[in-house]
Amino acid sequence: NSTVFVNKFSTVENFIKVKNNKIFTIGNICIETINCTPNIAGVRTANIESDFKNIFSIFLTGYITEGQTQENLMRQVVHGYYSKMVETKQVKIYASGTQSLELTIIGSI
Repeated sequence: NSTVFVNKFSTVENFIKVKNNKIFTIGNICIETINCTPNIAGVRTANIESDFKNIFSIFLTGYITEGQTQENLMRQVVHGYYSKMVETKQVKIYASGTQSLELTIIGSI
């Protein structure tokens, strides 16, 4: 019956959502990617768009110019705790250089 198939497909379609090609949700699990453009070295603050209730993991990738091999340019770290990020909807990142950064946050919404 085609009506049953359409109803089941609509349910699955509502279960999986993509927003801005940066936020992907499956039910109440959310994956958000945040891009931080090059900036001065030091602590940067990035805003979190998703309404996370809990954060399970954060992946941080730094991008430097090809050919640069200086160890001091390859240091990035996330400051703070997941609970503070959920509360403030911000994540603070330290980068030793001016490189671009990309964060991927996985959590529940």
